[in-house]
Amino acid sequence: MPISQINTNSIASSTGLTTPTIAQINSAASLTPTTFYDNAGVQIGTLCRAWVSYNSNTQTIIGSFNISSITYTTTGTFVANFTNALPDAKYAVVGSCATVFGGVSVGSGLYTTTTFGFNTYNSSSALVNQPYNTIAVFR
Repeated sequence: MPISQINTNSIASSTGLTTPTIAQINSAASLTPTTFYDNAGVQIGTLCRAWVSYNSNTQTIIGSFNISSITYTTTGTFVANFTNALPDAKYAVVGSCATVFGGVSVGSGLYTTTTFGFNTYNSSSALVNQPYNTIAVFR
């Protein structure tokens, strides 16, 4: 929804937060995420820095934001590459795998400003390629 369509007065009255202005919503510095503050000026969150929906069976990115590519290392082992580097490697990565049994393990290997690793497993904890992996990065 475009910012012009958000009823900020309703948000402010129902949450106790002040009405945001466009200057407060836009990030002032390059590569700095929009930051949200409470009424006391305490930082309460930021937006997602990157996300990807990935089919590791076909090695295809289904959709993404700030993920330029995924490098296949070996069965079930991958490296995600950021389009725009993060300012440091102090970020959190969360992920899931749409399968009945199995999953995705994110943060495999080192986090860097330009990449992070992840693995996909089956129910026996063996590395396998899984369809429909989703991963998000927050900082």
